[in-house]
Amino acid sequence: MARRAGGGRGISLNVDGDVELIRALSSVAKGVQKRVLRRATRAGMDVVTRLARQFAPVLTGRLRAAIKTVDANSRGPWRVRTETRVGAGDFKGVTFYAAIVEFGSKRSRPRPYLTPAFESGKGDALRIARAEILDGVEAEIYAAAFRRTGLGRIVARAERAAGRASRTASRAARRGRKAARAAGRSARRTRKRATKAAKRTRRTVKRASKRLGRSASRVRKRATRATKRLKRTSTRRTRSARRAAKRTTKRLGRTSARAAKRLKRTSTKATKRLRKWLRKALRPSRRRRRRKGP
Repeated sequence: MARRAGGGRGISLNVDGDVELIRALSSVAKGVQKRVLRRATRAGMDVVTRLARQFAPVLTGRLRAAIKTVDANSRGPWRVRTETRVGAGDFKGVTFYAAIVEFGSKRSRPRPYLTPAFESGKGDALRIARAEILDGVEAEIYAAAFRRTGLGRIVARAERAAGRASRTASRAARRGRKAARAAGRSARRTRKRATKAAKRTRRTVKRASKRLGRSASRVRKRATRATKRLKRTSTRRTRSARRAAKRTTKRLGRTSARAAKRLKRTSTKATKRLRKWLRKALRPSRRRRRRKGP
């Protein structure tokens, strides 16, 4: 028996058979030996798995739910490895903290659950595994004897047919899963392409709207400038026209005043001349008489 613990691994149980077990296993075929050993070690490690689940600290329940009995790779005809594993691997998955809980860290104290489960359940696991090996060998011997009979041959044919059907069904299921994965990949690609096209369209629309907004703002600014210029020009022209009208009015007033003065002077002079002439015309005798006097 050996112990391993880590972020995603647990406790492994390696059973090397004694003389009685070797004799029992030698009486069956090699394929049957592996099957019997795998079944026995799995039954023994279930004890350790149950104890590890009991000893595991519970906060969310993920660590306890991730503790499972797993068949690991093994080499050699008489060696089968079955582990009590936690999670998907060393510091992987949602239970990456399993090793930190088991051994502790700089910031947390250790709270072991795999080690005490192994220490308290290794004896029961060995006994159960040994008993399961012997019972499994005996059951395989009886099954081989039964398969030699007519009914056993019929059952074997039915089992082979069921095996073929299950293999066909598994192949069909694998093909269906492959097709589903391919459809999912194509759907994801289509979704990505559609998303990219939508993003490009949005960018194009934004750029066009920005350009239109800039052009509209430019036209608006130009129109505002033109109106301001027109206002300035109109006000300037209005002011200049008013000034010219004032100047013309002043000039006309001055001219009219001068003309009125001139006319008045002329009329006054004409009136005086007319009066003088009338006086001269009306009084000629008097003047003559005065000249003929003594």
